[in-house]
Amino acid sequence: MLPKNPEHYNEISIIYEIIWKNLIEGVNDRNSDFHTFALATTNNDKVSVRTIVLRDCNKKDLYVSFHTNNTSKKIKEIKKNPNVECLFYSKNEKIQIRISGIAKIFNDDHICHKIWKNLKQDARNCYLIDKKSGSLINSPADVHQEHNNEVSKNFSLININIKKIEWLYLSSSGHRRVSFNEHNLFKGNWIVP
Repeated sequence: MLPKNPEHYNEISIIYEIIWKNLIEGVNDRNSDFHTFALATTNNDKVSVRTIVLRDCNKKDLYVSFHTNNTSKKIKEIKKNPNVECLFYSKNEKIQIRISGIAKIFNDDHICHKIWKNLKQDARNCYLIDKKSGSLINSPADVHQEHNNEVSKNFSLININIKKIEWLYLSSSGHRRVSFNEHNLFKGNWIVP
């Protein structure tokens, strides 16, 4: 006998609430499957994907955000084309969340300064290195940390203003897929899985 899908997975409005519950959990619980996601950016005709840590989300203002090194390749790619896509997946829940949106970079401004004050030193150390992110080195010992209390110019916040969310539930008793976007005022439409 096939497993039965949760009844609430037949209700679009409940699914939308579950998406935000999962994202909030991802921000607050480092053990959550939704704590990290794959971020896709483009550079001309090439696509780059990397794993990112979810740092914030906001249902009312429709954004997700993360921190990054301002010297990273993704910053250059976002400056050229701010259209990005995020992919979250929970193996345990069999849920995939795809978020498409427009990325906005914040660097060395009051927003970054406020976040920096609340970062633990371990997190700050990621941005206090003396080499440009992605540059070639002979050995890991070639990278040194510049210790100071100032906000690193390398520290950036990226907010992704959400334009579309797709939710996919994978089940042997029948997949479920819903699209929420600006055009349907995030009310949602069933789509073929």
